[in-house]
Amino acid sequence: MKKHTIQIATTLALLASSIAHAQDAVQWKVSDGGNGHWYQLELSPMGWSVARSAALAKGGDLASLESDSELSWVRTTIPGHPWPSEGCHLGGFQAPSSPSPDAGWSWLTGGQVAIQITLDFDDNPCGQGCCGENNEQNFLHSYEYWQKLGDANEIAFSSSCPGYTTAYASLIEWSADCNNDNIVDYGQILQGQLADANTNGIPDICEGPTCHDIDLNLNGIVDGGDLGVLLAFWGTVSPAFPRADINRDGLVNGADLGIVLAFWGPCPN
Repeated sequence: MKKHTIQIATTLALLASSIAHAQDAVQWKVSDGGNGHWYQLELSPMGWSVARSAALAKGGDLASLESDSELSWVRTTIPGHPWPSEGCHLGGFQAPSSPSPDAGWSWLTGGQVAIQITLDFDDNPCGQGCCGENNEQNFLHSYEYWQKLGDANEIAFSSSCPGYTTAYASLIEWSADCNNDNIVDYGQILQGQLADANTNGIPDICEGPTCHDIDLNLNGIVDGGDLGVLLAFWGTVSPAFPRADINRDGLVNGADLGIVLAFWGPCPN
């Protein structure tokens, strides 16, 4: 990887000045020629796989910068991450059977990495010539403030010459539209238009109910008691007990009854 050149004090100062940006997601608006997706720079040191898991847990994924216009928008909109040497994880990876360090690179969305930017795939985990090729730098990151894309290690090469396994930033992208209304769900969650009670970045209306959602009287079992509650609130959803509308369609009706019957019995712990 690229040689570490930034001192700790400088890094901390830059982090302090950039932390507000790390907390705010921004949208590449369709009205501005964008795709409607939302992006956020996460300033936390972690490996690529951990960074991707963290992004997925928020309902997004590591960003796939598939076009030159998308890259240009990111460069001008997302603040340059303050650790250019260690880089910023992106949603790109290399196929294990690739014949050379610069071959077989794809985005998580499926397209090839082919944007017009300096591509630095050297497969050298130390960046100082002491480790050589090891076929372990199979994950994509940016560095030098979005000016280059390079390969990143997932595991260290050796104890005597360890590869840099973490980057100090990752770029998360939200693109899902689970309710097919042509608006990215994440923006609707941020704006309060779609509920996300468990804060996992997925609208509640797009997640199926659990046994505990259907246990309306909270006794740990879906049984006649819950059926009685359902019948008591039959019809237009009542603000006194909105939980009776299990599928959240605004009515307590046969659809909700079918869900109750499907989950009949004890709820798992």
